[in-house]
Amino acid sequence: MRDIYVVRHAESEANVDRRFDSTPPGAPLTALGALQARRLADLLTGWDLAPTVVYASPFRRTQETASAFAARIGARIESEGALREVEVGAWDGRGPEQLSADPVYQRWRIEPEIAPPGGESLEAVLARTRTLISSLCAEAPPAQPLVLFTHQHTLRSLLWHLGRLRDADGRLLGMPNASVLLLESRDGGDGLRLRKIDRTVHAATGDDRSAAI
Repeated sequence: MRDIYVVRHAESEANVDRRFDSTPPGAPLTALGALQARRLADLLTGWDLAPTVVYASPFRRTQETASAFAARIGARIESEGALREVEVGAWDGRGPEQLSADPVYQRWRIEPEIAPPGGESLEAVLARTRTLISSLCAEAPPAQPLVLFTHQHTLRSLLWHLGRLRDADGRLLGMPNASVLLLESRDGGDGLRLRKIDRTVHAATGDDRSAAI
């Protein structure tokens, strides 16, 4: 059994602009995002997490978020392409307001098998994420937790896989900046169980503008 912490990056400039940002290196954190990254480091160290390595998407916003925690515990950061932002293809640089009338966009938001023009589906994000988790579980020392810094759609894909993408009222769950999923892995990463969703850093520092991007 292994604990896996899947962390969404703190607020970026693209979140403030409400636009998709799926071309690396992408936008940096805002001043609020830097504060959220420090608060995330407080949260994770408060859970007594001290891995020797943390894994992060190669995008600037995730690297900056991961750096706050890694520096606190003296861990190194390993970039993992499988943790990258969802590829939105022709929608890159645009946002929900510009795409609200697009029927493909509306389907993509709720149907995991639908992909944007030139982009990828939530199913595809889940496939690369699960492959990475299985690989890391096989390589890491048994007692070491995995801490993965990534993007909203990685968290959403895992929630969909676990049947938890909607709340009790049937509404889609947003994973705002600085959200954390705590998963428990069995069978080398193939069996995942959701233990906790933590949004305390976002609740203390943010607003709702990041949930849609």
